[in-house]
Formats: sequence, structure tokens, C-alpha cells
Amino acid sequence: MSRVLPLSDEVPVDFLATLRVALSSLERHKMRSCLTMLGVVIGIAAVVASVSFGEGANNVVQAQIANMGTNLLYVFAGSISRRGVHQGWGSISTLTVEDAQTIARDCSAVKLVSAGVGGKVQVVYGNQNWFTDLNGVDVTFPIIRNWPMASGAFFSEEDVHRAANVVAVGQTVVDVLFGEEEPLGQTIRIKNIPFRVIGVLAPKGQAAFGFDQDDRVEIPYTTAQKKIVGNTYLQFIAMSAVDRDAVILAQDLASVASISLLVGGIGIMNIMLVSVTERTREIGIRMATGATEADIRLQFIVEAVALSLVGGILGIIVGVFLSGSVARLFGWPRFISFTALTAAVVFSTGVGIFFGYYPAGKAAKLDPIEALRYE
Repeated sequence: MSRVLPLSDEVPVDFLATLRVALSSLERHKMRSCLTMLGVVIGIAAVVASVSFGEGANNVVQAQIANMGTNLLYVFAGSISRRGVHQGWGSISTLTVEDAQTIARDCSAVKLVSAGVGGKVQVVYGNQNWFTDLNGVDVTFPIIRNWPMASGAFFSEEDVHRAANVVAVGQTVVDVLFGEEEPLGQTIRIKNIPFRVIGVLAPKGQAAFGFDQDDRVEIPYTTAQKKIVGNTYLQFIAMSAVDRDAVILAQDLASVASISLLVGGIGIMNIMLVSVTERTREIGIRMATGATEADIRLQFIVEAVALSLVGGILGIIVGVFLSGSVARLFGWPRFISFTALTAAVVFSTGVGIFFGYYPAGKAAKLDPIEALRYE
């Protein structure tokens, strides 16, 4: 003879049986389950994709900044206007070598300093010539700019002290003037003055602002002052700061994603509440055959968590696909934040528990006799 178990929370919950019932219920209502998960899918995909977009863009910009130099700072002399025509930065003769030395000595926030004189010059080798940027700098300049040598060496302090006619050339200049010929040891002419090539700068490519960083020649600033530009003042001072503040370069779209998850969670709660009404008789039969309030509550919570968790996994897949597609489109390195993936799974599970608890409680509180009479 069968026996009806008392409707009490004292009876242990059979979790595996409840899990089977919950998953079976979701399977019977596939369309409803899919529509319920849609909001969670959108929210999680937005989280994963936005974090990946932001970090990918951030990595690209940070790499471009690092390529320009180590905590790079520039001090330029001001500009002067002659007869209404602005002469541009560095046209005022107020910046001196002593200024650079004072900064290096007295400014604790500055690690390295290089005096600088620059301009456009014509360089000639054999029957080849090229109009390029000339920089007269100190020995610290390649360290400040984080610029290694591809071959040869940068000039020395002795070269600066005696204003030697030595030059380090960029890769673009090498390609134009020398082609396949070895540039080291060759003599080029700058303003008809011979300079011996002692080094080739490693290629850096295009800068963030669009100009070719390899289209340049570097000589001692003393040589530039005495033999090329013919003045005693500086046009700029390049510096490397001790530290740099963190810069936030990517906007966080998590707020939009959170709204999507909130909407998805509310959708789950609404569907579960409707489901309680639709399945009143089913709930009554389960309770009459031994299911406790805890069994019913657990069943509805499991259904809500399952919807959220599956939606979260699908959202992760969609988000990873979107981030990969955008990375390929813009030529960015692909970046997947495992922190974001973990947070997405945890958050989606939390959404299911939070928004499933109320419908589960309502289902558990149904009177079994009334539920059995429900049509």
C-alpha cells in the first residue's frame, strides 16, 4: 500500500531527482527556455566583448606609447612671430644646455635628460640624396626613446665632447641611400660636411601620429650646434620620467552589459512566475506524492540557474567570437580576459539564484489540495 509522505521540510531533498525533474521541464518547453536565456546571452556577451575590446585597444595604444620612449617628456623652446608670421616651436633662443643640466641635477622626477637640436637636412651618399630629419642629441637619447641599435653603435660622450662628425642613421635613410650596401663605415655628407656612419637604428616604423620614425639621422648635439645649425641654444630637451601615472585609454562598457543582465534576470523571474501558474497542478501532484516545499523550491531555483548558466556560456561564446572578429578587422592582437570570463559565469549563476528565488518560494508555498483542484 502506497503511503503519502508528510508535507514537511524535514524530509531530505533528493537533489539528483530534483535536478532531473527541473531539466526535464526545461526540455519540454524549449522555445520558452531559449527566449528566457536571450537576455542573459546578450548581457554576458556584452561583458566579454567590451572588456576584450577595451583591453585590446589599450594594449595597442600602450605598445605605441612604449615604442615612442620610456616615460617620454619633451621641453620645447617657445615660438616667435616675425611680421605676423609664426616661426614655430623652438624658434626662440631661450633654451640652453645649462637648462638641460639643471633639470638633470635638480629635478628628482626626471631620470635621464638629453639636449636637442633639430631640423630638416639634405643627406648625400654617392649619387643618392635624401631630405630627412636631423637630430642633434646626447648619448642618453636612445635610452630615453627606448631605441636599440640594429648594427654598430650610438656615438659616445667623447664624440659629444669633441663635436665629432659621426652619425647614426634610421632604417629609411639606409634603404634610400645604401640599398643593399653595408652602411657602417661609409661617409655621407650633411650640408657638404662629411660624416662617418657608426650605427644603424633599429626600425620603429610609423608613429602613432603618422610620421615615419625611421626617417632620421642622429648626430652629437655639439656637432649640430657648431657645424650644422650654427647656434648655441637648444630647440628641445628630451627627458625620461622616473614613473608615469596609469592612463585609462579604454572606456568600460560594463554598465551597459549590467543593464542587459538585469533585464535578462527580470525576464527569467517573469517567465518563472508564469511557469508557476501554468504548472500549478503539476506542483500539486508532486507535493501529493511526497515532494516537500524544499523539493519544489529547489526545482525552480535549479531551473532558473540552469537557464542563466547556459545563457552565460552561450554569451561567452558569442562575446569571444565578437572580440576575435573585431581584433581581426582592426588588426589588433587578440585579447581574452579570463577574469571577465570567470566573472561572467559567476554573475550569470548569481542572476539565476537571485531572480529564481521568489518564483521558487511562491511555488513552494502552494497549497497541495488547491493545486490539485487547479484547472
